Amino acid sequence: MNIIVVANVDFPEGSGGDTKRVRMICKGLVNQGNRVFLIIPFMPGNTPYAINRQFSGVVDGIYFKCMSGCYGAMVNGLIRTLFNKISIVLKTMKEIGQVTRGQNSNILLLYNLTFYDGFPLLILAKIKKIFVAIEYCELRFVSFEKEYYKKTLRNFFLNWNCKIGDFLLPRYVDAIFVISNYLYNKFANKVNPKKISILPPLVDTIQFCVEKQNSYLTNRYRLEHCKIITYCGTFWANEGVNYLIEAFALVRKKYSSSIKLIIVGSYPQEGYERIKEMVTNLHIGNEVILLGFKPANEIPYILASSDILVAPKANSILNIAGFPTKVPEYLASGVPTIVSKIGDVQDYATNEKDILFCIPEDPQDLAQKIEFLLENPDLAKEIGINGRKLAIERFDVNRVGEQMVNFLQGIVSEP
Repeated sequence: MNIIVVANVDFPEGSGGDTKRVRMICKGLVNQGNRVFLIIPFMPGNTPYAINRQFSGVVDGIYFKCMSGCYGAMVNGLIRTLFNKISIVLKTMKEIGQVTRGQNSNILLLYNLTFYDGFPLLILAKIKKIFVAIEYCELRFVSFEKEYYKKTLRNFFLNWNCKIGDFLLPRYVDAIFVISNYLYNKFANKVNPKKISILPPLVDTIQFCVEKQNSYLTNRYRLEHCKIITYCGTFWANEGVNYLIEAFALVRKKYSSSIKLIIVGSYPQEGYERIKEMVTNLHIGNEVILLGFKPANEIPYILASSDILVAPKANSILNIAGFPTKVPEYLASGVPTIVSKIGDVQDYATNEKDILFCIPEDPQDLAQKIEFLLENPDLAKEIGINGRKLAIERFDVNRVGEQMVNFLQGIVSEP
């Protein structure tokens, strides 16, 4: 099949889960023998500029092209921004026409697009009789809660843009992929459930098959004879990193300087600065190491150098509707993983077998879970081994990619 994926993501590197998910979806499709083009209307620019220097090329067999030709914010001013976005949509439509010309079995996959950037592409696809699928991996503007979105006129229009898109697009596409049961139920009330498929996070389990290499971190940060707890991700309020900081401060009282907390990530800057301030106020600066942004090829080695991995998600509707892409990566590394008991993770993993669940937003419970793994190394090792088995069975990029292709072929072949 000739598959065109349209997504507004930083690529090939990104600070959040969107880049990982798009890259793994495309890689899963490529590994199943499909020709995949990733068209990026614009890159948000949430990743350090020096990381993504090319606006077209080939990565993992994925042909990609950024239509804006720039990184991050393009223009200032409402009118100029509007005209610029219209121009980019037109360029995207032209590119779709070029890559589908003369090809059979074309499929257009819209990744998490809104009304203004998705509906014109849907109309084009219908005119050209191209099969259209859409993918939803999260709730977008769920509220104007202060910790998520500032109450501005711009966000007001973005909110309605998402709502209109979520109302119209699912009704006219041929297939829908969602990341969770919550999103499945949301759209199953609007369209035929038979055209909806739950697509869990994907991970390249071979890439994360790295032998434990303590030297990767110890040589750089002098962490000899230390137990290493690691978090990788962003610093939005719903990520719950503040609860991890509080929990670590409690554990440190017992273990003193024999444990270290590694935090990987730097986006958004406001959240990152809040975490730095917490570390300072709790007087744990000597035990917490903020690595900042790290490219994807370094993450497997950082995880493999750790003793415990944590995804301390908050009790938020965003986390109920989503599924953290970091969790399959954690599991694939073979390192024991602690995850907040929220969302669909509970449907895949078993507590104290292949994962350890903690109560969301409860630093004391999280601290107890960390201490439990530190004090039971044999069980911790077994949980890590079983976690990797789970990642291979349920989240491997080839297995989920095959599931995706089979679903698409089944829908396409229907009369």
